[in-house]
Amino acid sequence: MRLLALALSLSALLALNVAAQDAPEPTPEPDPAPVPTPMPTPMPSAPATGPATGPATVPNPSPMPAAPPTSRHDTPIDTGQRVVASVNGEPITGADISFQSWLRAGVPSYRLDDASLDILRRQLAEQVLMATEADLLGVTITESYIANFWGNYQGGPPDYEQLAAQAGVTDARARALVKRSVMADLYLYHRVGIWSEFGHLIKPEPMFSHLVEVTPKELRDLFKNEREVFDLPDTVTYEFYPCPDEPTARGVIEALSVGLTPGAVQPGHETAPMDMVPEVFAFSAELVTFLQEAEVGAISPAYEAEAGWVVFELMERTEGRPAEFSEVQEELRRRMRMSRLDVARTQLLRQLTRQAVFWPKDLFDDDPLPPPKVSGRGAASTLKQDN
Repeated sequence: MRLLALALSLSALLALNVAAQDAPEPTPEPDPAPVPTPMPTPMPSAPATGPATGPATVPNPSPMPAAPPTSRHDTPIDTGQRVVASVNGEPITGADISFQSWLRAGVPSYRLDDASLDILRRQLAEQVLMATEADLLGVTITESYIANFWGNYQGGPPDYEQLAAQAGVTDARARALVKRSVMADLYLYHRVGIWSEFGHLIKPEPMFSHLVEVTPKELRDLFKNEREVFDLPDTVTYEFYPCPDEPTARGVIEALSVGLTPGAVQPGHETAPMDMVPEVFAFSAELVTFLQEAEVGAISPAYEAEAGWVVFELMERTEGRPAEFSEVQEELRRRMRMSRLDVARTQLLRQLTRQAVFWPKDLFDDDPLPPPKVSGRGAASTLKQDN
């Protein structure tokens, strides 16, 4: 995750231009490659109104196969208003499935196989059940609340315009689907006793909350068994200055060399584990050497980039050390709760589905669903419907 965050932060300002980026894509394999399993309901480590804890970005899928595999569908999923499921009178359309595919798997729905589409359809149905309960209990949330909540696991507020364009839905529908997702998560977190912000409206249920409880002994045992995961590594801190052209880059170097702040260029600031530097900056052996060996305060040469040039200034290096239990106790607790959240979520949804009216009849099948698989380009398609 740290590696991904570093790469994203750099590319957000100025993607470095390297020869490897210009190389042709490898020939895709003949068999379909898996895409990431649709994200489980995230559990931010702080209440939704607090600051974001960082992105949890879904990786890009593998290249598409050259020939489509066999599918029970032969046309792309309908991104219009065709109803593919219904829960307590709330319709779920093909367009909703397309939206969920972009949101959870980061790919268009036609690249997912049938089992994966069933997973997305079921996720939407579960959101309807939980969000409806929260709404009936009087929970209301603002757009700023949604943006803060979203930032806890996506790294920023939802881009409704982009999501709507990708999925073929209106901006209003995109907003409604995102809000419903947040409302469903709020209901879940409160019912299992993880959050209490809306506790006066959503009461925790002991039969669910005990499933995510973590004892002090369990925390100690996890720390003992996985301590090296939390040890603090050697790090290097640097600032990088994206510049539109080489003369500007030279001006940044000159200003930094005499202790001035380049007023026309806003720097990015990063701290990277030293053992990740060769991988993060694999495009330039010279830059890797600079970050590993240069003295603190050193200024790098200007490196050519896609949209201009970039200059690095080395700010600090720190030595790693073993982690202390007190430093990682809350992160340990969060991880253990997250690992148990799905069990509590399943029990909660079983209770809700007993009182629900839904279609098709297999919408909430208890049989485990396989992880999503990429189907052929344009091959995976419409969701199954019962006759």
